[in-house]
Amino acid sequence: MSNLAIMPTPQNTVMDEREVKAIEPRFAKVATLAKIYNVSKTTVYRWLKEAEQSQEWPKLFIEVTSSLTLVNLEEFERYLYTKHRKYL
Repeated sequence: MSNLAIMPTPQNTVMDEREVKAIEPRFAKVATLAKIYNVSKTTVYRWLKEAEQSQEWPKLFIEVTSSLTLVNLEEFERYLYTKHRKYL
């Protein structure tokens, strides 16, 4: 007796990578964000630290491990818009 609720069949199993639907990415690594926005990783980490200290952005990023931080792309874009012209 198997513990599987539904047994795998050719109809319910992905057999080829072309069968996998493309999805919109929800998270990105800090290095990827740095490349996207043409800034340094240090700048991205500084922004994340500022957001964390403000306590207004609880879902901005997830520290999966001590060396892997995943950033929520939608929240990050919203956060950047709040920084617009704040340097003036």
